[in-house]
Amino acid sequence: MRNILILVKREIEDHVVHYVLSILIGCVAAVMVYVLFRTLDASGKPTFFDWTFLWILGQLPCFMVIDAMALARVQMAEDRRARVSAFICTLAPTRAHLLIAKWISGLVWMGLGLCPLVIALAFTGGHPFMSVLLVKSVMTGVIVTLMCAYAMGQQLGLVERKGLILLVGGLFLCLLASLLVIKGLSLSYFTLLSVLAVALCVRSWWAFHHMAL
Repeated sequence: MRNILILVKREIEDHVVHYVLSILIGCVAAVMVYVLFRTLDASGKPTFFDWTFLWILGQLPCFMVIDAMALARVQMAEDRRARVSAFICTLAPTRAHLLIAKWISGLVWMGLGLCPLVIALAFTGGHPFMSVLLVKSVMTGVIVTLMCAYAMGQQLGLVERKGLILLVGGLFLCLLASLLVIKGLSLSYFTLLSVLAVALCVRSWWAFHHMAL
């Protein structure tokens, strides 16, 4: 357990930019959501309408998804390129420890980004339009999407050719967008992404245990 905590600390320190970016995006999203709910009447209609405001708010989840993929990719790519880990020599962790530490650091990254949003939602809890729709559907959708994006990012970390990384990453983002448009924030959307995330994590587990470190 001590080895895993040290490895998690290393992952966070090595990629602190991503964690700071997650906090910043989360804070911006929290403020915008709070402002949005403060402008809604009892029926859920906004008392003001600004396309720029809504466009920026809609782009924030996209930035989080891209950053999740980028964080996971660079974590896996660094171990793949290094071929040897100093922690294997000094702390004697297993490959499972190394991968679990990456997953935990990914959860920490996601938590840092979502905590400000949860706090903002708590302050808007008295609004009539603040219902199960937002808390359960939207938050669940964001969580499973970020988890799936992180799992896909680990797969991209196993690829060496940059062109292929951009191609597969772009196709994956198109897949997420298509599923969201077709399925919406429904149970089938959550199920599909959860199954995909588990499958990608299983493949990452297999690939990482067969990677030269």
